[in-house]
Amino acid sequence: MRGCQKEDEGRIAEVHLDYCFPASQGGQGVTVLAAREKGTKMMLATVVPRKGTTGSFAAKRINAFLREMGLGGAETIIKTDQEQAIRAVVNDVARMRPDVKTIPEESPKGSKGSNGVAEQAVEEEAGERQLDQDALVQRLAQHGAQQLEARE
Repeated sequence: MRGCQKEDEGRIAEVHLDYCFPASQGGQGVTVLAAREKGTKMMLATVVPRKGTTGSFAAKRINAFLREMGLGGAETIIKTDQEQAIRAVVNDVARMRPDVKTIPEESPKGSKGSNGVAEQAVEEEAGERQLDQDALVQRLAQHGAQQLEARE
């Protein structure tokens, strides 16, 4: 994997986070946390129990994503909207990286599209591109299987 070894070494990595809620035909949906690194466009979509903090699951997934990109020990901007649930996840991510500077950034209140990198990732994963829940769950399961295989 290429990772985030930046051609411009002065650039700070910028990871955007947002939630999406793909619904199935039966009305039961899942909560997906989507993340995208702005420079490389590398992306993570992970099913979470619900929005906000639910133990440390979501923060661990984001930190694993950062490590996979080679950012485990790198200063990183994490950009979100101003929603309390996503801010709590960012705070947990920062707490799990005490020796690394994690810079939370929030898009301005009421500013539609200012967290566009994350919103685009959500759209790609959840619906604007005609992905239904079954396809999303299948894609996430396949990704999880690949990650487990890589660890063996």
